[in-house]
Amino acid sequence: MAVVTFFVDVYYDCFHPSYPFMLPRDDFQRAVCLETDTPLVHAMLAIACRFVAADSQRSAASFLRTTVHPYMLDPMYWLGRAAKYDSHLVRPAGRLKLALLLAYSAAFDGHHARARDLLAGGRQAFRDAGFDHLDSADRALRARADELAGSRSLLPLPLERESVRRTYYMIWELGVLLAAVYSAPGDVVPFNAAVRMASCDAVYAGSLRDWNGYSFHWDDFHQLVFTYSPETPVHAYKLNSASFRTAAVNVLAQVVAAPDRLTDDDVDVLDWRVRCLLSKIFKYRTGPKRLHMTLFVTHQMLYTALVLLHRTRAAPALVFAVHAAGCDGLAAYAENAPATAAGPHPPPVARSYATLVDATAELVAMLHTLIACNDGREDAALFRVSPFLGVILAACVPVIASRLVLDAVRPDPPPPECAPLAPEDHIPTLRALLMRTRMPDAPTRADLDLCVRSLGRLSDVWGVLRPALADANAIVARIDTAGRS
Repeated sequence: MAVVTFFVDVYYDCFHPSYPFMLPRDDFQRAVCLETDTPLVHAMLAIACRFVAADSQRSAASFLRTTVHPYMLDPMYWLGRAAKYDSHLVRPAGRLKLALLLAYSAAFDGHHARARDLLAGGRQAFRDAGFDHLDSADRALRARADELAGSRSLLPLPLERESVRRTYYMIWELGVLLAAVYSAPGDVVPFNAAVRMASCDAVYAGSLRDWNGYSFHWDDFHQLVFTYSPETPVHAYKLNSASFRTAAVNVLAQVVAAPDRLTDDDVDVLDWRVRCLLSKIFKYRTGPKRLHMTLFVTHQMLYTALVLLHRTRAAPALVFAVHAAGCDGLAAYAENAPATAAGPHPPPVARSYATLVDATAELVAMLHTLIACNDGREDAALFRVSPFLGVILAACVPVIASRLVLDAVRPDPPPPECAPLAPEDHIPTLRALLMRTRMPDAPTRADLDLCVRSLGRLSDVWGVLRPALADANAIVARIDTAGRS
C-alpha cells in the first residue's frame, strides 16, 4: 500500500497539474475502492512510474532504494496488472477515465494505432453512458439524461460529473495532438459544442466548494471572446483556464485537420483567433518557480498552432522548410538556398515568417522557463508536458536552424517585420493585431542545442521522434558548414 500511495502522489504532483481530469487528490483518496477501481489505479501508476525514472533526484530517494523494486518502475508491469483486473471496473465514469489513461501510456510509447483505438473506445463509452446528453445544450436531452443518470446512480456527485466532462475534453485533446504528431488529419474528431465547458481549474481543485452551479457552453465562450461587443455581459467564470484550453485545442484542431486546404483567408482568420485568445488569456507564470500548468500547456498549443499554421506560407523564407512532421519525424525537407531564403518576399510570406519566428522564440523561451522552474532538471521538466512537447520541438527545430543559417551568411540581418496588409485583405481587425506583433531576440545556437538535446531525451519514450533527432543533428552539421563558408 505504501508503494501505491507513493506513486499516486507522484501522479498528482507531476502529471495531474498538466492534465487535470481525475478527481482532486483528496477526493480521489476518499472515493477510490481498490476492489473495483484496481485497473484505474494501476493505469495511473503506469504513468507515474515514468516520472520517477526520469527524475534522478526522485529516483535517489531512500524510499525507492529500500521499498520500490526495479520492476515497479517499468510501465508494462502496471499496464499488465491493469489488464488483469480490467473486469473489476464497471462504473461508466471509471471506464472512460481508464481509456484515457491507457491512451496516454500508448502515446508515451509511440503506439499510435493503440492510442487512437483507446480514444475511440472512450468516446463511445461517453455516448453509451448518456454523458453527452447529460451536459447537452439541448434542455430536453439534458432533462432526460438527468433522469436516466439518477435511476442508474451513474453520477451521484457534481464533482464526478465535472471529472467526466474534463475526461471527455482530454480525450478529444489527445486525439488532436496525436493527429498533429503523425500528420493524420483524418483522425481529428469534430468538436462537440453541445458538451458543457469545464469549470475553472481552481474551483475544481477545491472540490467545487466555490462553485455557483453555473453552466456554459462553447457558444457562450465564442460570443464573449470572438464576437465581443460593449453590450455583451462579461461573466468572469466563462474566461477561465479550462475554457481557454478548450479554445486552444479547437483552433489547433482546425489547423491540423486541413493542413493543405487552408486558403490565405483561412490562415488569416485562424491567426486572428489565436491572437484574440493570446490577448485575453491569463499569465502562466504564478511565481518565481511556479507555473499554472493548464495555462502553460494552453500557451504551448496556441503558439504551436501559429507555427503549424504559417510554416507552409513562410516556406520560401526558410532554409529548412518541413512539409510534414509525422511518423517520419522531420525527414521531409524542401531546402532553399540561403540567398533565396533571405528574400525579399511578398508581404504575405514576410508576415508568416515574422509570425513563425516569433512563435518559435516564445516556445523555446517557455521550454527554458519550464526547466528553470524544475531546478534545471531537464528530464523531469520534459515529462511534465509530454507527450505534447515532441510536437513543439519537432516544429521548432527547422525554424531555428533556418534563422541561424541566415544569420551565418548575413552577419547583420534586419529583423523580420510585419508588413502592412495588402488591400485585398478584408479582415479589418487583423491589421491592429498584426501591428502589435513583438519580434523577440533571434534564436541562438544554444536554443537549437536545447531542442535537439530534448528531442534525444523524449525519443526514449516516444519512438516517433527518433528520426527527428537524427535529422535535427544533421541540421546542426549543416549550420556549422554554412557558418564556416
